[in-house]
Amino acid sequence: MAIVFGKQEMAQECVRRMASECEAYRKVLGTGDPMQWDSVPILTKKNFYSKHGWRELVPRSQYKDIYSVLRSSGSSGDGVKKGFFWPQLKSQDAPRLQVMQGLLQSVFSLSELSTLAITGMSLGSWAGGEQFAFLFKSHGLQSQHPFVVFSPGNAHEEILEILDEAASEFKQILLVVCPSAIFYLDRMAEQRGKPLPLEKIRFLVTGEPFPESMRLDLSHRAGGNPIVMASVYGSADTGMIGIESKALILVRQLLNENAALANQLGFSPGPIPNLYHFAGTQSFYEIVNEELIVTQWQGIPLLRYNIEDRARHVPWGAIREVLGGKLDLPERMPDVVAISGRSQGCLFLCGSNIFDSMLDAALRATSFWNRLTPYYLVWTDTQKGRQILSWQFEMKRGESPLSVRERDELYRELVQNLGVQQPEFLDDYNRFYFPYEAQGLRIFDFHFVEEGTLSKHPKLVGQIKWKHIVDAGPL
Repeated sequence: MAIVFGKQEMAQECVRRMASECEAYRKVLGTGDPMQWDSVPILTKKNFYSKHGWRELVPRSQYKDIYSVLRSSGSSGDGVKKGFFWPQLKSQDAPRLQVMQGLLQSVFSLSELSTLAITGMSLGSWAGGEQFAFLFKSHGLQSQHPFVVFSPGNAHEEILEILDEAASEFKQILLVVCPSAIFYLDRMAEQRGKPLPLEKIRFLVTGEPFPESMRLDLSHRAGGNPIVMASVYGSADTGMIGIESKALILVRQLLNENAALANQLGFSPGPIPNLYHFAGTQSFYEIVNEELIVTQWQGIPLLRYNIEDRARHVPWGAIREVLGGKLDLPERMPDVVAISGRSQGCLFLCGSNIFDSMLDAALRATSFWNRLTPYYLVWTDTQKGRQILSWQFEMKRGESPLSVRERDELYRELVQNLGVQQPEFLDDYNRFYFPYEAQGLRIFDFHFVEEGTLSKHPKLVGQIKWKHIVDAGPL
């Protein structure tokens, strides 16, 4: 049975309305009946939306309501690298903006502290940076308190320049970035001889998961403030889905320290997933086969849309019941969704979607492929506060592990080959990662094992389809 959050009546009306206005959706709905919800098909970008043009998917009745267009980044996993465009509605984004501004106000005390807000994510048409820049500037226009916005995108040098110039003028600096960018900003500032003013900076992060240890390290360096970093969850397709509260940040930190309490809430041993309060007031969420399904009316309506993230629903009441004796938690808060990464052969690497098929194509194109078995594993890890991609290779019988020189060559080939598959990664590599390789800081980490270690591992034997992307390693 699907676990749900939101009003199903609203979702049923979305299906009826889209079926009446969109022939392409009528065909895929077939005999599905919104009153028999399980008969309504679950859709993805690959199996439905990417097969149809804007004219087929945008209901004619809402053209006057469109005020902006955003673009999805990266590939949808089917080899198609062109972007997908999402028209935005005034009637939907105006109330969303108010909700988001209220949440930011409560988490970052915007009415009490003069704030310099910096949009440090890619701008252009990509949803992430564009939406935050719009959010910040809209808030700045309405705020009765000092709130100044600077939007350099991911030009890290400009971020450091504005900090040099203006950080002393504000009580707080609100910096929105991908979690992995924090490491590179920190290192660049140290090399310039002017460390980041972490005692003032509050990070708002999105785009990829991060371990709680990263926030705890930042908190320690910032003088012990546990709210040094907060996270937002969403996508270009759906808009904002969830956000952390101060209380939820403390919950995750406690669960990170206490495996027994985490177990009582159903979390398996290992890193605690990222936790978010559901924030969409006009959305209907389901969790089906551990995947998050969204129904909401928007520029291109989403009807039982699988965003292919692994998710768990955690009632706020259950959190209070287990942790109420340890933390002073509010009685009423929205329920929580736990997100542990992509579900369909995909991972986030420094803000870019990297699909299983991309990794496989990149590895097979190297000059070392004939020395490896097809059994390899890949996972994201955190090293010295930055995100890296770890690979575990199984050597063919009779092949010795690669020498240092050969590992360097494999590294260079994988970087270039993966850049062909995902140009966003190569752009980030050239701008942010490559300058630090002379210091031994590489974006890839390699592990080599002999034949049979992976192909005959009891956790992996018997899979119908070998999955290269795993949660953690090495095995």
